[in-house]
Amino acid sequence: MKLFDIILLVFIVYMFYKGIKAIKAKKQVGAVIFKGSSNYKSIQTMIFSIFALPLVILLEWNIKYMILIVIVVLGVLIEQVYMGEHGIKLNDEFFAKERIMHVYMVEGRVDQFEVMINGRTDTVKITISKSFIGKPVEEILKAYVING
Repeated sequence: MKLFDIILLVFIVYMFYKGIKAIKAKKQVGAVIFKGSSNYKSIQTMIFSIFALPLVILLEWNIKYMILIVIVVLGVLIEQVYMGEHGIKLNDEFFAKERIMHVYMVEGRVDQFEVMINGRTDTVKITISKSFIGKPVEEILKAYVING
């Protein structure tokens, strides 16, 4: 087995590990209120992807297309943001509702808000792609923080 193959194998195992962590984090959220995306990124995953994806493309095996599809699906699974009754899932991490210090709407946007999480120095901007409650986002967020 060449170094090339070992790096690729480690990347695939790493992505499956992150995918399993993301699934566990989503289960901790409870009943989902919002689903969307955020600016919260994992630097390790980004760096690993930059180095490993060209290796996948250069594979001589016919399985490379399946590997690419699996990596894309896992990437989408990991990147999804879920805000639920017990907290928020960002990438493969769960932040309990008690750690949410402040939530406020982004000015001029009805589908975007920022969250300040205890233990983090920067805010996380979340863009909602789907709401599971038929109320205005601002009203839901006020109730979410008050009941937290």
